[in-house]
Amino acid sequence: MVRSLIELIANATKRIKVMNMPNKDEVKGAFERAKGSVKEAVGSAVGNESLEREGEIDQAKGRVRQELGEARRKVGEKIEELGESIKS
Repeated sequence: MVRSLIELIANATKRIKVMNMPNKDEVKGAFERAKGSVKEAVGSAVGNESLEREGEIDQAKGRVRQELGEARRKVGEKIEELGESIKS
């Protein structure tokens, strides 16, 4: 069980790109997704449907937060590129 939890967290963090520094929303979103995966797995294992659904909700919220963070980062990168091209 512990090994599968570690794998879930590792897989969630792999989604964050290493090349560009992730922002706080990307990191918190990935963590929330991993937390949701754990809750869903534990809820399923012990037959607790409420915990399982809570995990699904956490995963969805984490996905939205992570994607929002990615969008913010990409917009910021494009603004920086535009600024650099204007300087040149």
